[in-house]
Amino acid sequence: MKKIGIIVLGLFVTFASFSQEKKSTWKYAEITFIKTTPGGEYAKFLEEKSAVIFQERANNGYIFGWDVWQFPNTSPESPYDMVIVTLHTSLDSIIIDKGVNWKSIANYSDQDIKNLRENLSQSRKIVNTAIITPKHSWSKNEDASDYATFSYVKVKNGSQAEYESMVTKMSANGIANTKVEAVVLNKRIDVVGEDIGWDYLNVWFYDKWSDVLEERVATPAPPENAMKLMSLRELKKAEVMRRIYSIRKKVN
Repeated sequence: MKKIGIIVLGLFVTFASFSQEKKSTWKYAEITFIKTTPGGEYAKFLEEKSAVIFQERANNGYIFGWDVWQFPNTSPESPYDMVIVTLHTSLDSIIIDKGVNWKSIANYSDQDIKNLRENLSQSRKIVNTAIITPKHSWSKNEDASDYATFSYVKVKNGSQAEYESMVTKMSANGIANTKVEAVVLNKRIDVVGEDIGWDYLNVWFYDKWSDVLEERVATPAPPENAMKLMSLRELKKAEVMRRIYSIRKKVN
């Protein structure tokens, strides 16, 4: 993984962003789903432009961190191929400092800014956004993992508290004999209701790409308590992601 800045390790891995921070100092995460243009230069833009901005925001305490996750394998039919996760310490910070003053940060002219925005709009499309908050987390160690499975879940209305309680009880010991390095249960808070696609995001972290796939080879019968858990929710989809960038506050 190409790291930008110094990663502060803890119990959430960062989503290590959704990270593994033993003392979690982020409370909310803003997720942006991106569809990049084939042949475009969005990855270059992230490295050369966005990384500078988010590093400054992290250093100044406006955000806790910033992570970019990408599909190891994707296709033109995929609705999005990149997920950007910005970690915040408060809800206000999601709205505050939204604008980027390119003139002061990069000494850009008005024409430079116009060209930048045009190139950006041509290189990617923002498909969707969401805001989540971590509810529970479990980790075997303090090492950040670069691979994760994002599972999007819709919980039956009125069953949220029971679902969170059951996941907490099952996950505490459930990863002990598996290749899973950490688990984070996140609740979506930007929208509520029956018509939304998902309202919980479970993130399972792995050290290697092969570990993710090996976990899927076996097809064991689910235990009785897992059947009860599945009756409370509907798994909308689960996708494997690889973290390609990660920013945290620089340590002097």
